[in-house]
Amino acid sequence: MHGQYKEAQALVDEGERLDPKVARVQQAQAVVNYFQDRQTQALEALNAAVALDSSDALTRYLRAELSYRSAGQPLARESKVQIEEDLRQAIAISPEFAAAYGLLSVCLMTDEGGLAESFNLAKKAESLEPGNGRYQFVMAQVLARMRRYDDAETIALRVLANASEQQEQDEVNRFLEFVRKARSAPAPNNRQQLSNPVASAGPN
Repeated sequence: MHGQYKEAQALVDEGERLDPKVARVQQAQAVVNYFQDRQTQALEALNAAVALDSSDALTRYLRAELSYRSAGQPLARESKVQIEEDLRQAIAISPEFAAAYGLLSVCLMTDEGGLAESFNLAKKAESLEPGNGRYQFVMAQVLARMRRYDDAETIALRVLANASEQQEQDEVNRFLEFVRKARSAPAPNNRQQLSNPVASAGPN
């Protein structure tokens, strides 16, 4: 894997040598580090890129995604505030940025008061990329948290029918099992189960 990015790293290093205060150079450095599993260095480069140019939607999104992946669950409040800010800024800068809507939907999914917005964000992401099973699956999980189990099951079954990879099929099947158990469980158990959904909705 390292050899695959050796040439890219050399180009980025040369860009930094010529002018390290170019946001796109820092963004490129972050991407190279990310794909070589150097998460800390990648995040440092993204912080530098945002400091140099806070109006780049992709940089904002990349920092939010990396922060989300690195933070663990549940998100600490400080991490969540920064991630949400980056994603809202990315959407404001680039209103057609489907991935930003999708990840923001995931971040808001655990907030009882944010479920309606979370669903609308996932729906917006799916409308920008029709047929994207990842966004449909997020919609299903939000609906389950709303205790709209029939609607959640309907969407999840649609995702399952179009899933081509075994891992995705297994994840959706686990979610469907969770929904069916939650639907038949007493109300207190529903609340407890829904606080820890079985299916991960994080970015792929």
